[in-house]
Amino acid sequence: RIGFGPDAIVYVTCMNAYAFSKASDGPANAEEILDHTNQLYLEGDETMKPSIRSIGIVLDAWIRSNSTDAMEEAELLFERYEDPISNDSSEEEVRNIYKGMLFGWAKKGHPDHAQHYLNIMIGKGMKPDSFCFDRVIEANTLLNDEGAFQRSCDVFNRMESCRKSGDILPNERLYTSFIRAMTKARIPNLAHKANVLTRRMSDLHEQGNQGIRPTVFTYNAVLMACAETPSTPDPEPMPAFKIAIQVFNDLRKNESPDHVSFGNMLRCARLLPEGEQRDSVIKSTFSLCARSGFVNDFVVRDLQSSGSESLWRELLRVPVGDQVNVDELPRQWRSKFEKRRQLSR
Repeated sequence: RIGFGPDAIVYVTCMNAYAFSKASDGPANAEEILDHTNQLYLEGDETMKPSIRSIGIVLDAWIRSNSTDAMEEAELLFERYEDPISNDSSEEEVRNIYKGMLFGWAKKGHPDHAQHYLNIMIGKGMKPDSFCFDRVIEANTLLNDEGAFQRSCDVFNRMESCRKSGDILPNERLYTSFIRAMTKARIPNLAHKANVLTRRMSDLHEQGNQGIRPTVFTYNAVLMACAETPSTPDPEPMPAFKIAIQVFNDLRKNESPDHVSFGNMLRCARLLPEGEQRDSVIKSTFSLCARSGFVNDFVVRDLQSSGSESLWRELLRVPVGDQVNVDELPRQWRSKFEKRRQLSR
């Protein structure tokens, strides 16, 4: 009598089907098959040895899961298979597993766990990319607890050490995320420090790093840092305003301002004392925004919060007593924003 049963290909096929399914029990069923094949391997069947790819697929199933305890399950699975993961010769597969765990913990709002995997990757010479550092910084900024900014500083400083040793070419998003982290923490001398980082990005771009060139997102982040200056310790509004003007001009020269740019610049007008100079900045900024076609609800909100009622009514052509309806403003004022909104749908 000949005995037979499913071979490794059958097990892997079923495991993958569960792992890539959208079923809530998909990750658990995939893990059960993985553990079963591993047990068969431990009992002597060499053909059943789980590959690093199979382990990664099941881990990724948990990472993508919406289950509340998904990352805890992924962590338990990782711990059980840590030895074969660490000892595997497939460097890229191993790196992707650590990267997946980092992304998963960051997505779930646990930057400390994500940073743990980042540190391991650095220690093992896996050369984490910009997205690894960026995800940890973003997770800290979103959590915004007492130690969030210090943790982000630690991550950014480690990245800078890796950059100087040639292990990473940081991208624009990473630096922009750190500028946003500084703004969220409202650190002293915020506008100056945000501007220094932008200058560093430009210098690194000129030295050959094509991916770090400041974008509209970077300039918008620095403008927001300037606008938040009054909320920082020992604020210096006038130097922050001068930086805002310089950054806005750089943005117009190197990129194309969007509705966020104009809204942030209107907020920066509040760095000036009430009077003719502030009104002049508000008028010129809003006029440029209208000519560029980027007026929307957010721009109107920032206009109303920055200027007097008589000024914003004059600029919006809204009579006293009437409410502002953005849809009733001249179409050319809104044209480019509405076109972008339609394209993004």
